[in-house]
Amino acid sequence: MDYRKIALSSLILEDPNVLFVATNDDPVYRTGKSGRLCPDVGATLHAIEFATGMQRKAVRLGKPHPYCYELLKKEHNIQVAVDKVIYIGDNLNTDIKFGNDLGMGTCLVYTGITQEPTT
Repeated sequence: MDYRKIALSSLILEDPNVLFVATNDDPVYRTGKSGRLCPDVGATLHAIEFATGMQRKAVRLGKPHPYCYELLKKEHNIQVAVDKVIYIGDNLNTDIKFGNDLGMGTCLVYTGITQEPTT
């Protein structure tokens, strides 16, 4: 993603008939054995939203937004009560927030963004 692509995106989004969708708004993710943080979808997404003068906000389909769960239930015909679901994830800000917001049990694993506390 570069300046030209952000500018072009903002021009395309001037058309109110253009659907603006994002998978998530995670700012960063960990990569490689070093666990280095790299920009994720949210970094680009927010740049594009700002480039529209905040006139356009993307529909977010992924965690922690509840639409993700509604789609999952529909697509897989899930009929289990939400309080009987445990959501396992490695990011407090998306995975665990998603589960908590929907009333699920949650389990945090230290394999991604959220790192195990050191004492």
